[in-house]
Amino acid sequence: MSAIGGIKDVGRGMGLPFAEVNELTMLIPNLLIGKKVSIDKALEVEPRLKEIQKEKPIYREVIDIARALEGLNRQTGMHAAGIVIGDRPLYDFVPMCRGKDGELVTQFAKDEVEDAGLVKFDFLGLKTLTVIANAIRHIHQREGEGPAGPHRELDIESLTFDDPAIYELIARGDTDGVFQLESSGFKGLLGRLTPDRFEDVVAACALYRPGPLDAGMVEDYIARKHGKKPVTYPHDACKPILEATYGVIVYQEQVMQIAVALCGFTMGGADKLRKAMGKKKADVMAEMRQMFVEGAVEKSGMPRNEADELFTQIEKFAGYAFNKSHSAAYSVITYRTAFLKAYYPVEFYAALISTEMRTQENVVRYIASARERGIDILPPSVNQSERDFSVVIDGDARKILFGLGAVKGLGDSAIDAILDARNDGGFESIFEFCERVSTRKVNKKGLEALIKSGALDPF
Repeated sequence: MSAIGGIKDVGRGMGLPFAEVNELTMLIPNLLIGKKVSIDKALEVEPRLKEIQKEKPIYREVIDIARALEGLNRQTGMHAAGIVIGDRPLYDFVPMCRGKDGELVTQFAKDEVEDAGLVKFDFLGLKTLTVIANAIRHIHQREGEGPAGPHRELDIESLTFDDPAIYELIARGDTDGVFQLESSGFKGLLGRLTPDRFEDVVAACALYRPGPLDAGMVEDYIARKHGKKPVTYPHDACKPILEATYGVIVYQEQVMQIAVALCGFTMGGADKLRKAMGKKKADVMAEMRQMFVEGAVEKSGMPRNEADELFTQIEKFAGYAFNKSHSAAYSVITYRTAFLKAYYPVEFYAALISTEMRTQENVVRYIASARERGIDILPPSVNQSERDFSVVIDGDARKILFGLGAVKGLGDSAIDAILDARNDGGFESIFEFCERVSTRKVNKKGLEALIKSGALDPF
């Protein structure tokens, strides 16, 4: 609980009008020399805060209670994706409670949970996986539409990562809708890097962060890749580990490999070193430096001063190093979306726009991007459109049919009513449409939205 938040909560609990509580909190400065201000400090620097308590004694009571509560936890929170795993019931390790939906939740935060001997995993959901799944569904629906064999055989899981056409698409910045690579800054980086192998995509995704950008690691990687700077290594023994990244320490795993190969660290000890460097824990770092230097002297025969200098070099870059397993897994998804965009653009854009239907700005942007590639977007139709954007054949061309879910002013229940009624066949006129579809669900506003969007133009 902060000073301002605490006073607001106490005032609300005591039944004070919002305007009065606001009058009180306005007297507390937000920041003082870059730090949050406590109630005690605010009383020191703001004379009016003392005066107002004399004028209204209730304010003194509010401030006294808020001072007692200041700094306490206001409520519990639950990590949205954090899953804790143990080899015995969790309450053998940590105190537990029930969440709002009855789920078991640890009463320790992430660091304390690990200190108690449990393992924490973060499981993230990505809408891009839905884009890929829906694009493949559209591709497989080509069955019966001519030579369907190659499309039915497409297995996105078994793609190899050596298709030059995919890297050409990425290098020219044609990456609207491609996972991770959409921002203008990333497009600029790709133009300079011109990746031509999977390892470059993995490295780019790991390097495109504020730390490596500010430290000049990105420019160093690009210059070394294109032969504008010589590839050097902190030590000859590091060459097999850093060769793939042109001598630049890009990944945390490389730090661990160096510690194991040169200094005889166990993988567990190397992981401790990785965490210490990432979090810049000074006390742990001093201990790790000593272990690193002694290990390098004993295992690799390095002079002590060289080992110490090597640790300093590694420490400089390790703070910016990224988790390679994370970057590589994400880059697989990047490659797959780029593949779908390169070879199946109509199906890809239909799936992509469908996932963005609730964000009008993105729908407009991706429709414009699809049209730039010569893909036609047909207006919605109550007789043909699905909830999502779909792929239809118009003459010899494959086109995208606007989804009813993206028609502004048309709710889910209205769409359900239209699709349910259409199960008995298409509509022949607006009058028949109104007779067969519940006008409680598709009301006047919904009907107007359909008319204005062009969904009733066939009538």
